[in-house]
Amino acid sequence: LQYVSKTSVKEGVLLEYVRSRNSLKNMLGNIAGWSNNSYVLHLTPEHFRRQPAEAAACLMRFLLGQRDKLEPWRWSVPEKLVDLFAVKFSKVAAESFSSESSHAWNHATFHESRWSSSELTDALLKHPYWGRSLQ
Repeated sequence: LQYVSKTSVKEGVLLEYVRSRNSLKNMLGNIAGWSNNSYVLHLTPEHFRRQPAEAAACLMRFLLGQRDKLEPWRWSVPEKLVDLFAVKFSKVAAESFSSESSHAWNHATFHESRWSSSELTDALLKHPYWGRSLQ
């Protein structure tokens, strides 16, 4: 971290790219390795954006459920608790996903002068891979 703070913005972004790329490769490897594991639930932020109540209910069923003692192939879930949480979560999600607080200009680093450099903007816009999606 000390090294990155001494680099130029452009070098810092490239270092972050390498770090992020390795992190993403690790995540993809985990997803592939865990794809058939019943102890892993795959939910993305997109699930919560599109169907917040259903995604929250899915998460709660996964967290609160347990194998039925008499019928071990069944998953017993306290549905009343799941439904209560899903309703509450969907109200909170509707407010947060539609509010101004979810926009980039409210991000903690948006107004920092170090990150408002045109050097950074130009480097990203001209990048052969990222540039097109940012324009």
